Amino acid sequence: MLSLGALVFLVGCVIRTRAQYGYISLNARALSDTQVLVSRYDVGTVSLANLDFSYRQDGTTTWTTFRLNPTRRYFPVTELNSSTLYYIRVEGRQMRSYSMVHAYTHIRTPPYSQKAPNNVTAVTLDDDSVKVSWSPQPDGRVLGYLVIYTEVDSKDRSLTEYKVKPVFRDFQTVLRDIKGSSRYKVEVASISLDGEGSSKQSVYVGDEKTPFLRMVIPPRDSKVKDKGILILVCRADGYPKPRVTWRKSGRLFDDRNRRIYEDSSDGVSILRIDPVVSRQDHGTYTCIAGNGFGEIVRARATIKTYKEKAKIPGFPVISQHPVLNFVEEGAEVIMNCTSEGTPDIITRWYKDSFPVYYSKDNRVALGANAQLIIVRVKLSDQGKYECSAQNDLGVVFSYPAHLYVKERILMMTPPSFLRSKLRFKVDYGEEVSLTCDAVGQPVPDVWWEQNGKRLKGRSHNGQNIKVLQDLRQTSNYTCVASNPLDTIRRDYSVRVFEPKLEDTMVAPSFKPASLSVKVKFAGSTSLTCEAEGDPVPRVIWLLRGKILKRKSDNGKNVLRLMRLRGSGNYTCTASNIAGNVSQVYNVTVAAKVERFRVSRPVDLQTAVVLPNEVELKWDPPKNLSGVTGFAVYVVDTVTSDETREELPIVYNHTVTNLQPDRQYSIRVTSLSESLDGKGTPAVLVKTLKLGRDVHLPSREPA
Repeated sequence: MLSLGALVFLVGCVIRTRAQYGYISLNARALSDTQVLVSRYDVGTVSLANLDFSYRQDGTTTWTTFRLNPTRRYFPVTELNSSTLYYIRVEGRQMRSYSMVHAYTHIRTPPYSQKAPNNVTAVTLDDDSVKVSWSPQPDGRVLGYLVIYTEVDSKDRSLTEYKVKPVFRDFQTVLRDIKGSSRYKVEVASISLDGEGSSKQSVYVGDEKTPFLRMVIPPRDSKVKDKGILILVCRADGYPKPRVTWRKSGRLFDDRNRRIYEDSSDGVSILRIDPVVSRQDHGTYTCIAGNGFGEIVRARATIKTYKEKAKIPGFPVISQHPVLNFVEEGAEVIMNCTSEGTPDIITRWYKDSFPVYYSKDNRVALGANAQLIIVRVKLSDQGKYECSAQNDLGVVFSYPAHLYVKERILMMTPPSFLRSKLRFKVDYGEEVSLTCDAVGQPVPDVWWEQNGKRLKGRSHNGQNIKVLQDLRQTSNYTCVASNPLDTIRRDYSVRVFEPKLEDTMVAPSFKPASLSVKVKFAGSTSLTCEAEGDPVPRVIWLLRGKILKRKSDNGKNVLRLMRLRGSGNYTCTASNIAGNVSQVYNVTVAAKVERFRVSRPVDLQTAVVLPNEVELKWDPPKNLSGVTGFAVYVVDTVTSDETREELPIVYNHTVTNLQPDRQYSIRVTSLSESLDGKGTPAVLVKTLKLGRDVHLPSREPA
């Protein structure tokens, strides 16, 4: 039988008291022998008017109490005694129901004596979730384990809040709220009646992601009349997600009349002033974004105000305002906004004070006469809409108009499969496509499984096509279709014919190729891998274990690399039924050269043209700084062959060894210490024919 303390711990060390709108829970973690961090979690809607945080030592009746901000989530407690049991509670009153909300927990400060788990591993599954497993230590005091995880950057700094998942009677768990493209630190600690073990084992999973921050949409300068409306929009992007605040003259807004309103959604922050008071609201407004890493970014907008009755020729005027609309889900709605003014007017639409962004599929679009057109209306489209008309003289907003969307009630039906081919026969190494279609209301989610394990891939409108490549053995696959009413399954079989290994079969072998390639910075190159064998081998390219290119043609696969900025080893693998081979191509990218441009020569001319010679002359560059000489480029327009000849600082040159009656393209560039500089425009020169009256000149040796 478990003691009362063990029973309390097994339910999460938390006693929760439900309120009308939600409840809160607590989690306590020991940071050191004398420090504890208590975290608060809200379940449901919790809006507190006050918050009291208290704790007491076991064996005493006196609570130490603090009155804190009702929105506070973390409560650090310091100067505690080591190896001592403490009781912790949080109390608050709901703003709407006036009911009390209580939460309790307890923790014993370290050091703890239970042993940490061994062999902690974390593996990413096909659906981007992470499976964490470990080996237990023989310790009768251990009741369970805590899996603690957080997103971290390349310097092991935490980017998100720590999340804790308790695990009992098992030595593995699956974390499904992890982003597959991010890097996570996962810790596993043993827990007993005393609390969380002080020793943990840590592992990392996922790719490193570098924090960044940038301003995407800065606020615009605006001019507005007194008692009008003004909305400033600011959008910042970053990792972690940035927090945006507004300032005027370096101060936060403190508007007790609720005239100035700030809000944020999906990285967009708005500042709404309604109504505008000219004597107070003119000036400079600053949008500030920060995410805790690196410098913050700012953007400023200047607001100019006019008197309400000021007559300004050309100032925007809205003559037709949007009106109230009631539509059914899936229907179409058009909202009008007609305005006048000079210069030309720019019309923008807002929903609940946030900008309306037009979709690429034209579900939400701007009409020819500035109407807002929404087709296939969704429940999420419901809200308060208004438009603004703006030109260089100022901005004016329309009256607000509500759009109400009525939910369309559909008859729900369980999923069912459409007819399809269930048995396939393919040759060894070939590919096959499995198609699974299901119907139902709502449209079922369709996925594939193999041996009970879900495979990657998503369904679209009840259809999921699974392409299986390089098949090497017979296997069965299961299509699963599910909606809220039912889940159904259908089995598919794929039979692979394995060829008999005959004496005539030959294992793959590579044809000779250069395995070391040098490329200039940001340059391009092609790697050709060609193999022979019987049957014809399949050739693929890989980089660090990831496939770059699968498709090969008759044993040949050409990999095109563009704009290279770093060196790397590229692996080519050739395989057939008789065997497989691999070889590594080393691509070395030269360091980036800081380009120093020098002035180019001017006025390139041909002085003398003969059958096999052309005499050139040109004028010096305007600025000889950095010029060490010149280079003459000659291109045969028939064969496209190019020759290059370097010269000292001279202003004439004779090009020899040319073909008679042939056209050439010639240009001259300046030389610097690092590379060729700018060149003259190319001139086209055609050499003379060899005739009876044409004699090749003889030159005396210098």
